[in-house]
Amino acid sequence: MNNSQQLTNKNNCIIFGNSDIANFIIESLLNSNNNYNITLLSEESFNTKFNDDIYILKGNIYDPKILNELDFSNTSLSICCSKDTNLNILTSSYMKALKAENIFCCSYETQYNNLLNSQNIITFNPWNIPTKLNSFWRK
Repeated sequence: MNNSQQLTNKNNCIIFGNSDIANFIIESLLNSNNNYNITLLSEESFNTKFNDDIYILKGNIYDPKILNELDFSNTSLSICCSKDTNLNILTSSYMKALKAENIFCCSYETQYNNLLNSQNIITFNPWNIPTKLNSFWRK
């Protein structure tokens, strides 16, 4: 594949954290028929019906080195949706520093809903997924 095709064919998605909302998003992306290449970063070992369809990177998700090894230049979607709001905020800010695009940060606490908007990071609650996020699987 040449470089021009790589730039126009950014179908990589990175999902940080294993949670119910992460599983919902993964299932939605897989069912969209958009051929996304999904990488899930998880600290826990687990079995889901997606194990054969996604790449699971298991390790210490609190270590920023794990993010440094990912290729954000070919990633169209980055989502932080662990069960820890503070970790999601910190990680999404770090992803922004690594030049990630289309960053979404799951917050279980409404007080953080607009915290990162000035950084072009969209915060959302699991019970209210923003249109811009679900547009990745509803076309």
